[in-house]
Amino acid sequence: MPTQRAKRRAAEGEHLGLHLRRQRAEAERLRADRAERQSRPSTLTEYIDNCHRQLDVNVTAESDKSLTSKGSTTRTILGRLHSTFPADERAFESLSFLLGLRQRLAGRKIANERDLEYFQHTIVEDPVSRIVNILRGNAATKRQFNLANGVVFDNHPNALSDGAEEPMERRAAYDPNQLRADQVCVYRHDEADPTQRTLAFVVEYKPPHKLTLPHLRLGLREMDIQEEVVNTATVPTDPAALFQYHADRIVAAAVAQTYHYMILAGLKYGYFATGEAFVFLKIDWAHPGHLLFHLAEPRLEVDAHPENSTHCTAVSQVLAFTLLALTSSPRGQDARHQAMEQLEQWQEDYEAILRRIPVTERKQTPPPSAFEPRTYRNFDRSPYNFRRRASAVTCRPTSQDSARDESPEHPSRRPRRQVQQHAQPSPSDHRRGAPGSVQLRQYCTQRCLLGLVNGGPLDDGCPNVLLHQESRPGRTHHPVDSSRWLHLLQDQLAQSLDKDVVKLGKQGARGVAFQVTLAAYGYTVIAKGTVPKFVDNLVHEGTIYKILKPLQGAGVPVFLGAISLKRPYEYDHHVRVVHMLLLSWAGTPISTSQPDLTELLGAIHRLGVIHGDVRTPNIFWCSETSRPMLIDFEGATLAPPQPLMKKARSPAQLTHELRGHRRSQSAGNNRQLQQIVLNGRAAPNGSWRRTRCGFLSRSASQAWRHVSPWLSATKADNPAT
Repeated sequence: MPTQRAKRRAAEGEHLGLHLRRQRAEAERLRADRAERQSRPSTLTEYIDNCHRQLDVNVTAESDKSLTSKGSTTRTILGRLHSTFPADERAFESLSFLLGLRQRLAGRKIANERDLEYFQHTIVEDPVSRIVNILRGNAATKRQFNLANGVVFDNHPNALSDGAEEPMERRAAYDPNQLRADQVCVYRHDEADPTQRTLAFVVEYKPPHKLTLPHLRLGLREMDIQEEVVNTATVPTDPAALFQYHADRIVAAAVAQTYHYMILAGLKYGYFATGEAFVFLKIDWAHPGHLLFHLAEPRLEVDAHPENSTHCTAVSQVLAFTLLALTSSPRGQDARHQAMEQLEQWQEDYEAILRRIPVTERKQTPPPSAFEPRTYRNFDRSPYNFRRRASAVTCRPTSQDSARDESPEHPSRRPRRQVQQHAQPSPSDHRRGAPGSVQLRQYCTQRCLLGLVNGGPLDDGCPNVLLHQESRPGRTHHPVDSSRWLHLLQDQLAQSLDKDVVKLGKQGARGVAFQVTLAAYGYTVIAKGTVPKFVDNLVHEGTIYKILKPLQGAGVPVFLGAISLKRPYEYDHHVRVVHMLLLSWAGTPISTSQPDLTELLGAIHRLGVIHGDVRTPNIFWCSETSRPMLIDFEGATLAPPQPLMKKARSPAQLTHELRGHRRSQSAGNNRQLQQIVLNGRAAPNGSWRRTRCGFLSRSASQAWRHVSPWLSATKADNPAT
């Protein structure tokens, strides 16, 4: 018997051991499966869902007791997205990555604009931009949403904007519309040239302890802001009415601020975020006084729509909004100006309104209606299934779908300044002004513009000579003089900044380039525009060009004068061009071969000008003259004109003309730049050494003993010399 019991116990033990081993193996398999699922790339749906569950729901707001107390945008857009992008493609960041990111965010709260910007960029904007960059790898999706080279959420101001470091230092009494810490510009990079970009929409941040959900729920409603907010002088005493009064003013100021920037930039779309809610905005440019809105509370919407929770998340809604905005292009300058002329201004500051609310009223308990979230529970949040209708994807809904889009919250036309709730935005948009849609004209020749400036004859070789002749081939002289030409162009630009003005997308330290055509006579030139802070720089550059008049048309562009615009050209967010320098076209940018600038710089120096910034971006090749041209003299300095003959000087006396040359240039370009003249002296081949100031000539070959061929050649071509 003991033996049998022992055998039985041994068998039971072996069975138990086998069971435990199986359990451990199963647990190990489950752990391995879980690790594999967490580490593998995610599908689009998984990624959006994980961003919400691992990141968004774990962000909390810091409570500041002194400041706190209808249809979906995503449906049609996400339906189009699912119809083009494979649902099972694993191309997005893994769950393991997001878990690690959640650990890094743990313990942080939204206490100010900087915190809100950080969280929004980390948990919403960065995922959206990553998704778009992956979507553009799919040809059908890229075409469907005009993704070009992707999008970027950029909070770094344009170098010419009021928010840039140097303009801020030089700011005086100008309009304080700089790019602040609570603003972001969203750009689409151009397909043909990734360095060029187009503004798609703007984003602003409003911390949740300043702009609360109760304020948004009560204050964001259909209204005439002018009549119901601006012109309301009586402050109610009833607690509920008082809370509504403050909610109306706070929300109206927040909306008006974003709306103002949208109008200036010619944008159809924009939004502001609090960390708890998003307010998506759309301007009806047929009636720019109409502003449509949609309030989204992603966390509460996810809970209200469990069957379609992924499409209610913050990432999903901002992604849909981004794709929608990419189908539009900024309106022209004239449309913006017309809108600004029609709209009335409200001289109220959002922060000032907050500060004027007494502390006791800030702590006031909101009325019960303010606690009712807008979750759109009665609306279908599932994306349209475009695949089942046709094999070819189309952006245009059928009549049946159009009928399904209609809802009680779909806005209708209202009087001017109406703020309306936006339920279901149209998936299509007029795309005028898209990059690459404007055909550039041919520029007038150097000889043509020299004749205009100096009272000389027309150039038969100018591609626009027939326009100058007004279809009279026998005409030999210009139809107007340079003074009249400048006056006509200024009048033309006062009438329109869209017609015969092409934004070239080229920007330097002090200006941006345009192609401008005088429509009356067909003169086509370059306009270098700048902002108020740098007008003095362009005035100085104009003075330099006058000094260099003997070289105009041969070594430097022909200077045709300067004009101050009667109304600014809104070039970029907070980049308002107000002054233009008018020049001949310098030619094409140099490529790999650096031209010999010895003679040109020598001629410039003998006229008493030191360029100071001889770099590849400032050197062009003019095929008309078969010579290089130097541009951008806004930083040039003046020195006494040098004699045609002079003795050799020591290296210590030479100016460092190449000080601004980029160290990143190739060694080949550096060797070719050895030919550049320093202070009227030519450096022989192989006689340069690198210093911390740039390049310095070791010795001089010989003194100048002849007049520069640049001057002699220019005299032959220029009737004024």
